[in-house]
Amino acid sequence: MPDSQRHRTDFELLWQALEPRLPAAYSEVHRRGVLGELLRGAGQAPLAGDLTGLWIPGLAALGVAARFLPLPSARTELVRPLNTTQEVFLFGFAGPLEFDPPEEIDDSTPVPQDTDPRITAQARLLESSAGSLRWQNSEGPAEQGATLPPRFSHILALDPALEKTSRRVEVQAALHRWLAWYAAYPERAPREGEASEPMCALAAAFLHGAIGTRRDFVANRLRYAAHCFEAAEIPHAYRWLQEAAIAEWQLPASSAEALQTPSDQPLSDMLRRELVYFARAGTLPLKTLSARRLTYERHHPDARKTLHQLCFDAHPWVRAAARAASPSSREDEQKLPSPARKNGTGEGSESRSSTLRKSGEEPRI
Repeated sequence: MPDSQRHRTDFELLWQALEPRLPAAYSEVHRRGVLGELLRGAGQAPLAGDLTGLWIPGLAALGVAARFLPLPSARTELVRPLNTTQEVFLFGFAGPLEFDPPEEIDDSTPVPQDTDPRITAQARLLESSAGSLRWQNSEGPAEQGATLPPRFSHILALDPALEKTSRRVEVQAALHRWLAWYAAYPERAPREGEASEPMCALAAAFLHGAIGTRRDFVANRLRYAAHCFEAAEIPHAYRWLQEAAIAEWQLPASSAEALQTPSDQPLSDMLRRELVYFARAGTLPLKTLSARRLTYERHHPDARKTLHQLCFDAHPWVRAAARAASPSSREDEQKLPSPARKNGTGEGSESRSSTLRKSGEEPRI
């Protein structure tokens, strides 16, 4: 795609360095999807978690190892990474990345806020020698000096290529990261009618490319999600992605029901216990999805205690999902259709996106 037609990313210097490292078979849409560069709405500044939770695992899936480290205090330590890797990038943040929870947490422990700081500075290290450092800022001209300015606190070093995973595995893992991110930050996703709609079209294209000609249960759910992205119906799109992921995880029926019960319907004690278990011991997508759903059960002591403890989790997405959702996010979630009921063929018989209901038909299967 010509650069004049390409949408700039929030990590443009890193993107430009990545392009020559990847085979031409990787389209821009595929790279963006695997790296999570199709998720944020217009005007949403990137956070530290977007870099560490989306880009770094996405780079590994594409065959590029990335080391994210605090900025070395001595210049000799900064010279060493540049000698053993092809690229080094500098980052600065609006607050500390290190999260140090208290040793003892009880109901009276204040909940931390804003624990996933904005990225405030980016640069590409061009030269690191005994005499000076030279770097290219993401905005503005290159700079040179004996030391780096204090706005930088971390480096990202790209190492030699890794053995990459299969295309299907890397897409599946990317979509699970999409779900975990959206459970944490639904308010940062594109909204219908805003300038983010081109990104929604790219998200739909990524899904269509991943599905290909497959017509199985999971592929059909991804196809429905693609139609919702095309219509900028973001909550519906993520509901279909969640249904596809639940099928891939092969969860017990009670666990699937707990995750898919609409937020305006109360959970039974058994289903709530399922979510409490996943929120405490599940993988990252399961933890964030369960925590987000439990915010609607906060009036129950077990849910309230679990959410309070999750606010001190090591991962910023889990902490964000455990905090109360914004009213606008809750309103969008409560408008979602009920999850599909499984009939004898394994297909959904009740849940349909509003996009497909408007047209009066399902995508062809």
